[in-house]
Amino acid sequence: MRFWGFCICLAAAIVGARPATLQAQVQGRIRRVGLFGGNAPLVREGNWCFVEVELRTQSSVPFAGELRVEQLDRDGDVVTSVTEVALAPEGPWRPYECYFVPNLSSDSAEAPVRLFDAGGRLVRMLTDTGEEVSELTSPVPSALSSEELLILDLTTPGKLPHVAVLDSRKKRNAGDYANLRTVRGLAPRELPSRWEGLEPVDAIVWDNADPSALNHQQINALIDWVRHGGRLLI
Repeated sequence: MRFWGFCICLAAAIVGARPATLQAQVQGRIRRVGLFGGNAPLVREGNWCFVEVELRTQSSVPFAGELRVEQLDRDGDVVTSVTEVALAPEGPWRPYECYFVPNLSSDSAEAPVRLFDAGGRLVRMLTDTGEEVSELTSPVPSALSSEELLILDLTTPGKLPHVAVLDSRKKRNAGDYANLRTVRGLAPRELPSRWEGLEPVDAIVWDNADPSALNHQQINALIDWVRHGGRLLI
């Protein structure tokens, strides 16, 4: 009886033991860092930024878990940002925004993104090239100075001419200007789903604004951004 009891306990222990890392069944890729996917990304140190990750599962069962971005703050403490993930079996790519505060004086500016299942186990992902990785890493972005104004133009198909001319970086001897301004264009559909994604932006200009181009989350993000001090010119 003791022998069989020992065997039962041993079998239960083997079944209950779970690997710390799961095999890759989820494909992952980074679509953009911050607001500007088509241009060089811009961030402002100390302001919220996001990494937009696209995921899909090749499994025949749904996947539930979370994306995590861990970074060190200025005091050396580990800060973790969590984004819930829910993937349909063999479904299309789904975008997820993972938020972090870039600290450009350390490696945390790269904001590695890791995927965990509902049980807290690390899930290895497959990249577009078929490589199996334990994290997705974003490129180190360009930084805006704290004094430089960032103006976002949502007008489509192109920026307003009298707004574009404000861009100090497009002028000669831009470094001689006391008030540097950067103007970037963005399609409304590219707006983030949380106001924190707009924190580096000082002002938004939108000619012939059409709110139907935005989903409910983007509209709320824009409203909350204004509530937190953002300037919106329509």
